Amino acid sequence: MLKKLFLSIQENKKDWKGFGEGKHLEDKLVTELRKIGFTRLDKEELEKKESEKWEKLKEKVKGNELISNEFPDWTSKGFVYSPYGSQKYPDFLIFTNKYIIPLEAKSSTKEGTKPMWNSHLPKINGLYIFASFGKEDITFFRGADVIDEDLSNKLIGFFEKARKTEEEFVKDLEKDNKSERGWKPYIRIAYDQVKSLLLPQGKLDYFEHPRREEIEKSVLKWLENIA
Repeated sequence: MLKKLFLSIQENKKDWKGFGEGKHLEDKLVTELRKIGFTRLDKEELEKKESEKWEKLKEKVKGNELISNEFPDWTSKGFVYSPYGSQKYPDFLIFTNKYIIPLEAKSSTKEGTKPMWNSHLPKINGLYIFASFGKEDITFFRGADVIDEDLSNKLIGFFEKARKTEEEFVKDLEKDNKSERGWKPYIRIAYDQVKSLLLPQGKLDYFEHPRREEIEKSVLKWLENIA
């Protein structure tokens, strides 16, 4: 059923272009999910009725596992928009009979060819829709198709080590270098993709990547098996 959403992006691309900003893309997704038979679930009601399961779900979404739908049957074929607030991953939680699938919408108003990841790497079992309104193109992918889980863990581990270094450094400052203004270093997590780390067959451009068609087909096949 969810496959229809992504087929619509492929087959009716002109209907998905020109929204101008990410919020409009999210509104379009709400409309299209309803068109293919999904019901918008009330986040507050779900949290109230299934508080324990909701809290467990929040923790699972932070990881890379495929999330089983342990909620009541009435959640099936439903979705929650902005489950954890604006600018927080994911933009949508899609409830199917068996699974709960995070869906994130990313966009560039200029001719951007790769998403801005900021402090979050792609989740292995998350789905992503990326639109460049400058290039007038839109594509989609699963996290597993753009980053290896081992590499993901290694990148996350870098900041875990950096945080420990920061904590130790601040402890030393507290001993000998307190100041009238309370200065300290602050490590901000951010991830990027750069040419110097590309394999010869790689490309940063998500729209012109040689595996774009293969990756979109991979999403559709994956959805056939789980949604």
